[in-house]
Amino acid sequence: MEQEGVVKKDVPRTEEQQWDKLFLSPSRDDLKKMGVDELRCIRNECMEAEVAISYTRRVAQGRLDLLKAWLEVEDTNPQSEQNDLTVLTDKLSTILAAHPRPSGIGHLPVFLSPGQNATEWIEKVEQVVNSQNMILLDSLEHSEIESMLSSLKDLERELSHKRRLLHKHIDSIQAELVRRYQSGEIKVDEHLQ
Repeated sequence: MEQEGVVKKDVPRTEEQQWDKLFLSPSRDDLKKMGVDELRCIRNECMEAEVAISYTRRVAQGRLDLLKAWLEVEDTNPQSEQNDLTVLTDKLSTILAAHPRPSGIGHLPVFLSPGQNATEWIEKVEQVVNSQNMILLDSLEHSEIESMLSSLKDLERELSHKRRLLHKHIDSIQAELVRRYQSGEIKVDEHLQ
């Protein structure tokens, strides 16, 4: 007899399913019950997921900017023979530099690349606006591009929401670790060995 809610070990899980638990912030009481190694492990998983989601979000934002720029080209020159991708490539550096990094000291990255963790998220971007569509923008109907733009905006909002949840979770775990160090529950010397 199969138990409800029990996942079989031989059932492959997607990266997104594996990460679902990371988007659910545990209560302070739950954090207090976890061991230091478990807290660090979850924090690292969250940080790794955040890098993958941030990378994917930047890919989506880049495509959003390119689609918007293409629609702008079409709107300013509706019947022009000049509306080919060279118009877009001529403006490429300006388009992609339109959103500078916010000011602030930021933080040193723990993970330098998203590795394999971004694969499923990038596939979602590709399902909305694949690389082939980006090459063929000049042959797509205005309505097709508007539809891709709308779907991409929805995906970018979803990614932003998940990223905020991860930041909240990471901050909660970090606060618990700091609390333990400050209260003396964790001895620095014990963890430097």
